[in-house]
Amino acid sequence: MKISDRSLFGLYITFLFVLAGAAIAFMWTGGRARPDGWGRAPNEIVFTGWGGPEEKDTFTRLVNEFMRENPDIKVRYVIVPQNYMQKLQIMMAGGTPPDVFYIPDGDFPAFVVKQTMEPLTKYIEQSQAFKTEEIWPSALSRYRYDGKSLGTGDLYAVPKDIGPFAMFYNKDLFRKAGLPFPSAGTPMTWDDAIRVWKALTIEDKRHPGVIDQFGVAGFTWESAVWSLGGEVLSKDGRRFVMPDDPKSVEGFQWVVDLAIKQKCAPSPRQARSFDPGPMFDTGKLACLIAGRWNVPHYRTLNFDWDVAPIPVNPKTRRLAGWSGSVGLAMSRTCRNKEAAWRFLEFLGGPRGQSVQSETGFQIPNQMKLAYTDVFLQRDKRPQHAEVFIPAALAQRPGIHTLAPTNEWLNEFTQRATPIWEGRISAAEGLKQMQPYVQKGLDNSWSEEQ
Repeated sequence: MKISDRSLFGLYITFLFVLAGAAIAFMWTGGRARPDGWGRAPNEIVFTGWGGPEEKDTFTRLVNEFMRENPDIKVRYVIVPQNYMQKLQIMMAGGTPPDVFYIPDGDFPAFVVKQTMEPLTKYIEQSQAFKTEEIWPSALSRYRYDGKSLGTGDLYAVPKDIGPFAMFYNKDLFRKAGLPFPSAGTPMTWDDAIRVWKALTIEDKRHPGVIDQFGVAGFTWESAVWSLGGEVLSKDGRRFVMPDDPKSVEGFQWVVDLAIKQKCAPSPRQARSFDPGPMFDTGKLACLIAGRWNVPHYRTLNFDWDVAPIPVNPKTRRLAGWSGSVGLAMSRTCRNKEAAWRFLEFLGGPRGQSVQSETGFQIPNQMKLAYTDVFLQRDKRPQHAEVFIPAALAQRPGIHTLAPTNEWLNEFTQRATPIWEGRISAAEGLKQMQPYVQKGLDNSWSEEQ
């Protein structure tokens, strides 16, 4: 039988992945790896993730606590400091996957299609610690996939966290401008917010046209589109409907105009020179729309700050936005699935979530825990942490989770530049990009068949 050059190349690439996966596992085991690639003891599972020193300390604490409560199971915790997804894919292809691992909400569909993740529904149905009715609905739906429709079918990951967005604001700058603080209970309307943000935008007196302090940054266009009642994709995620939806066009244009027309937010060119994160840190930005995971860092800042709801459209007054999340998954080839599930159940259950919430990094999976001091932490900033509770209920998974891959989103991002720069209107730009984004969307779904 004659083997084609293409087949030989495919075999060669597969061999390289196997070799690379084994090499990564061998490196992380200090050269002690046995045939399974990790050198696992019979009662041992390997857990991989990423994160800074604080997250590493938190999960080291959780691993040790779990092993004390479950002396029959050993957990080896491996931090991947860089290129996590690339290395995870190599390990999967090489046949040396970790037993339990982080999986971002936008990446998990491809792993489901490749049948590398264990379906968790059967474990959850028998669990007394992880009860789906107690979890934020949007935290669970983003990890369901039946191979055809996202948000339906088996659950393939336990949420490690959910990170809703809010408007962080510098209270010292509000005081200096003589402005009242935003309400924690009632979102500002867009009109009211613009008046506040413009009052907090200060021009450099020595250099006309140069902004020394901006009123706002980070307002995502999805938030505006959804607050108006618009949509980006069709309900099944297969059609790019935004250009034909007047509400979506209006919402996108409103966010663009914060910089182009209202001049209270950094333009794309200004944002390249002044990153919103450091601007907020240094008191050069009054309000920043950002995720809950920023709280541990913001607690180190030397000015007074708090959070308020993201402003809403004055007609609909609909609270909208997106929340971030990372899941915890089990490898389909895990040799000790009972042990892996017990660990997942612990991390995603009340105890694991309470420990993670203590850091301020996230809102806990269990909705009832969010109303306790485990999350609210009244003795620490933000003063009004309860703002994140309605946000978690209202906010959706991000647009990066709407299709199996992000080829469509890459097209959108690339072709939206003229809109952001004010060279063409949102209506015109969205129409121009429509066939290209739709083609990317078609490719995204066809790759999963």
